[in-house]
Amino acid sequence: MDRYDYSFRIRDFLKANNVGKENGIKAVYLANTFNISTRTLRSLKQIIAQNIDARVGSAGKQGYFYAENVDELKHFRNEYKSRIKQFAPTMKAYDVAIKEFSQMKLVV
Repeated sequence: MDRYDYSFRIRDFLKANNVGKENGIKAVYLANTFNISTRTLRSLKQIIAQNIDARVGSAGKQGYFYAENVDELKHFRNEYKSRIKQFAPTMKAYDVAIKEFSQMKLVV
């Protein structure tokens, strides 16, 4: 089974069994249901959200679920927005390092 097959099956499973954050399923249980790792599950969640159905997501303690309303979709979005902000200083540090590296001259 390829990644898209898994992605559609996971979306369909959540849509049938886990609608709304109060009905979320923990990552380890969902991964075990499909005999995949939680790391693979996280990767598939991005494929699902970006290409299949953005109503699939996860929210910490609530686990994975199919969003029931706009507030739950906003929660998914805000989770990613928060992560982007956390990575901003690291990105800035890489930019500085790239600039410094580019300005280095080989001394023989």
